[in-house]
Amino acid sequence: MSIFKIRIAAVSVLVCAVVLLPAGCKKREEPRGRTGSILYFSFLGGSSSQGTDGPLVKNFGEETGTAVTRNAVMPADVLTRKKGYLSGTQTPDVITWIKTGEDSELAGENLFLDLGELWKEEGWLQEFPPALAGACRAGNVAYMVPFAADTWKIYYRKSLFAAHAVDVPRSWEDFLHTCKVLRDAGISPVSVGAKFRWPASLWLEYINIRLNGSSFHHDLLRGTIPFHREKMEKTLRSFAKLVEMGVFIPDSMELSWASALRAFLEEEGAMYLFNDSILNSLPPEVESDLGSFPFPLILPQAPLTQLGTVQGWVVPRSAQNTDGALQFLRFCGSESGREGLESFPAAGLLEGGDTILPELNRLARPVLRGAFLDGTEALLRDPSEKSISLVLNLMEQAWISP
Repeated sequence: MSIFKIRIAAVSVLVCAVVLLPAGCKKREEPRGRTGSILYFSFLGGSSSQGTDGPLVKNFGEETGTAVTRNAVMPADVLTRKKGYLSGTQTPDVITWIKTGEDSELAGENLFLDLGELWKEEGWLQEFPPALAGACRAGNVAYMVPFAADTWKIYYRKSLFAAHAVDVPRSWEDFLHTCKVLRDAGISPVSVGAKFRWPASLWLEYINIRLNGSSFHHDLLRGTIPFHREKMEKTLRSFAKLVEMGVFIPDSMELSWASALRAFLEEEGAMYLFNDSILNSLPPEVESDLGSFPFPLILPQAPLTQLGTVQGWVVPRSAQNTDGALQFLRFCGSESGREGLESFPAAGLLEGGDTILPELNRLARPVLRGAFLDGTEALLRDPSEKSISLVLNLMEQAWISP
């Protein structure tokens, strides 16, 4: 697989993201004549008129002779008004996008322009990692060209692992063994801040994916399949076992994610599940001591699905200038296009995997998200058989009447 030029994107979104652009792209000779102006809605740079993609827009105009009208939008607005942006009265030609669970339904309504031919023509199926290519599809539609991605992974302190002679876990059994060794040494294996619940729910999400597959997890939280009690009971039992083993740091329900991060950095907890924003503003000696690994597989031959954030460009099917939009996306993957993103500082390679799913907050329907969070909290407080049964009933009821 090709080597990628990858950067941390300084964009106005909730999490830090890794920009991926094929390093082997050839500089394209685009048509020089004007094909009509392009209306471009972008959240790169927040509400500023220029934005961090300003050089990209400028270079495109100079090389192709096509004018671009850039309108600044906020990420939160895109997330909450997706259908309106795709089907409104003044539909843009290109929009910066954040992948959520809603995208599958929007694709089913035929609101995205299918970019499958563009992916083939530009060779992006070979250039981008399979996980990223998979995340840019909804059903049979290739609807997005990615410019950034970030995944939730388990960070650990290398020195702490070395001091207790434990290796990076490669399987669920390895992970449980590592937790036991650390706990017996008086160290909390995992620091997690569950005060606002969502950091702990990541563990329940990953376990569900590892046991039941990404399609089941996606469809369950979108409410497109019935609640499956037997499958979810396995998920809840596996999570409850971690609580019973004392894997999570004491008083986790009182800790915010920032407090839990502080505890991890002070070596009160050996591991911490988070995204790459953990790397922001760390002292060099701490950053050099951090390692990471994907959430371990529970079933040995299962795909390595990861939770994460994927951002990219989409073209509404109702766009007025689809030819110009496709020309713009081609340029974004070219050498000249990449030069327009040079303001993004360098970062490390993205972990591999089969696909990337949005985390709970961006995947689930609100009522189902609430049931998942309630279940996580209940089991953190009481991992007993009685509690598992109560959580199953709670979840089942939410799925029966969402």
